[in-house]
Amino acid sequence: MTKRWSKLGGVLGIVYCIAGFFLIFLGWNGAASNDRVPAQIPYVVSGGIGGLGLVVLGSALIVAHSLRTDRVELRGAIEDLRDAIADRGDVAGPTPDEALAAHRAGNPAATTDEST
Repeated sequence: MTKRWSKLGGVLGIVYCIAGFFLIFLGWNGAASNDRVPAQIPYVVSGGIGGLGLVVLGSALIVAHSLRTDRVELRGAIEDLRDAIADRGDVAGPTPDEALAAHRAGNPAATTDEST
């Protein structure tokens, strides 16, 4: 059930964008049917601005869904990298925790294993 809810942001964003473009079209069509400018303003306000708001909201939902998906993939890749590093126990040098502690202490020479 969690996977279904996580995909809802992208689908809902697409639906909002389509509805927004449809409202913009209806507003344009209604405004084009009138010759007088005062009669066109309600169409522009309701269709144009409302449709633009739906398109912006839908785009924001799509971007949020994309960021969420990328974050999950990145976490998986980081876990795979950590597992690969843990499997190679024969590598000389400080552990990532030791290197981070040395870096924070201001001793960058301790973070590298250079013997020149």
